[in-house]
Amino acid sequence: MQSKAFPYIFLASVCLLLVALSTAEGQTSTATLKGTITDPKGSIIPGATVKAQSEDTGLVRTAVTEESGLYVFNFLPVGKYVVTVSAQGFKGARLQNIIVEIGQTRTLDLELEVGAVEQTVEVTESAPPLERESAVTGSDVQSQQI
Repeated sequence: MQSKAFPYIFLASVCLLLVALSTAEGQTSTATLKGTITDPKGSIIPGATVKAQSEDTGLVRTAVTEESGLYVFNFLPVGKYVVTVSAQGFKGARLQNIIVEIGQTRTLDLELEVGAVEQTVEVTESAPPLERESAVTGSDVQSQQI
């Protein structure tokens, strides 16, 4: 004979599981970096190689732009990055101090100059990140703050 309390215990267990899963989703320590690569006239550049290298860990992620000129780095660990872009018939680009923060979707659109691939345009500063995807912000919480 089943206990009359079983349905309530089962329902409470399911509710707790759903709450745990929803809070775990918000506990991310990664970000997304994406953008579009174009030429000086604003035309997209498909097939460009985009690399993001962490200045902290040395981690290198590579993406190739789609037909729409879009590249995306999902689940990128937070930190400071050097982003390099190369495409045949264009000067390469190198941007330093690209910072991605917890839960952020940062858009970094780049324009490549026409020229030889051996030439690289280096940018040492970037504009502050602009969150265009959502109003969500994130931050680290240290154990001392709790």
